[in-house]
Amino acid sequence: MEVISTIKKELKYLNSFEIIFTSFALISVITLSFVMKDSKIALISAVCGLLYTVMAGKGKTYCYFFGMLGTLCYCYLAYKNTLYGNLLLNGCYYLPMEIIGFFAWRKHLKKDENTIEKTSMDKKSSIILYSLVFVAGLIFSFILQNLGDKYFVLDSFITIISVAAMYLTVKRCVEQWLMWSVVNTLSIIVWFNIYASGSKTFATLLMWCCYLIIGIYYYVNWKKAMITK
Repeated sequence: MEVISTIKKELKYLNSFEIIFTSFALISVITLSFVMKDSKIALISAVCGLLYTVMAGKGKTYCYFFGMLGTLCYCYLAYKNTLYGNLLLNGCYYLPMEIIGFFAWRKHLKKDENTIEKTSMDKKSSIILYSLVFVAGLIFSFILQNLGDKYFVLDSFITIISVAAMYLTVKRCVEQWLMWSVVNTLSIIVWFNIYASGSKTFATLLMWCCYLIIGIYYYVNWKKAMITK
């Protein structure tokens, strides 16, 4: 009964769009995954990823528990599909940052809603960060090319932008959602090609499409919250 009570309590923080879209996305991913005989690891990764993104968008600290499980599954998928940049990103960066993020968010909770206080970068910090991301992306693409990464340019920028986006996530910055949207778009291109080549990862492709919609939605949502703050 406590579990049901907790779920009901948390659902009241979601609006109609979030409930409908999340339910539709989860049902679609699960159903199509079974119909298309997708990898079970890809399915678990997709479900956890969707729940993580929605809960992160709502500023809930427990989003990181879904994030950690999804990250472990995604590491396996990246390894199987020779996406070494993604593998390094998830295993060596996301997992530690998700642990750090959990404790960092707990220090900045609104007591009335049990959600985080949102922040924003200044113009100077934005220019510096975006410049570093661009230069680092070019350098890392050469490294991945020498490692035999099939999608070395896309994988490089997905990795580097994700590093910056995760840092902004831990810092509770609204700009994280813009960077995640770029990551999501590039990831859709990569996983579409992987799926088209015969890999059973349709759930992963659909997951990234859902991420893109959610990312744009929460950017607008957080931006409004910052304006009315």
